[in-house]
Amino acid sequence: TRFASEISENKRARADINELRRERRRFKQVLTQCTNRYEEVDKEVHRIVAESQTWLQERAEYVDRIDDLKRVADTGQEEFLAQCRELKQVMRAFDSMEDRLSKGEFEIPNHMGSMTAEQEEDLQKKVVKGKWQLAKEKAMTDLLKEQALSFEEAFEKLQVATGFAKIEDFVSHFIQIEELNFHRFQYMHSLNLDIDKMEEEIRSLHAEAEQALAENKGRSDHWQEHQHAEDAKLYRLTEQDLLLQAHMARAQALIERLARLAWGICQAVGITDRDLHDQGIEEDADPALTLLE
Repeated sequence: TRFASEISENKRARADINELRRERRRFKQVLTQCTNRYEEVDKEVHRIVAESQTWLQERAEYVDRIDDLKRVADTGQEEFLAQCRELKQVMRAFDSMEDRLSKGEFEIPNHMGSMTAEQEEDLQKKVVKGKWQLAKEKAMTDLLKEQALSFEEAFEKLQVATGFAKIEDFVSHFIQIEELNFHRFQYMHSLNLDIDKMEEEIRSLHAEAEQALAENKGRSDHWQEHQHAEDAKLYRLTEQDLLLQAHMARAQALIERLARLAWGICQAVGITDRDLHDQGIEEDADPALTLLE
């Protein structure tokens, strides 16, 4: 009884050990699958982080460029407005001086008591030259004024076309469009990478197919040669069969002819059909079979 209980206990222990071993194998399989999955996810995370860092760097570069453009635009606008204010002052001064000249209110001070004729002539030339210089400045002022008006008209057209009353809103909208174009470019780039990968796989499959064709070419040639040999053998056997059938037909015709001659001879010598029947020869019997019998 003691040995029986020990044997049963040993069996239960072995069963438990086997079950634990199976559990260990299953655990190792699950652990291997989880490890492989973790490695794949870790690689994917590293790839996404690298792409995100690249995109953030490019976005920062674009933001810096946009800020530079905004600063340049603001500086240019301020300079343009300053030039416009300065031109307005020059235009007002020029108009005032022109009115005074036309009314005769502006006169050259009379300090020529001790001037010579040459000095007086030189002073008159300077006055005339000053008038021409003022006319030139007025022409330049009119030109700049026209440019300013054209700039204002262009900006008004831009406001009507875009619906933005401020240049800052237009720049912000432009930045949003550029960001959208950037994301579209990134998406197209990823699609191009996928297409390149698929093309590489297709080229690999073509290479494998060509290699398989090259490896099976020798076997195919061997089977083709064997098939040609068998076809030639079959053709020769067919010709022999046709020739044998022709010989048999000629032999059958000859036997039938001999049979007819034999019947004629039997009738000539007085052998009746009954005598032939008694010998086992019928009139419609096959001559070849009769000869074989």
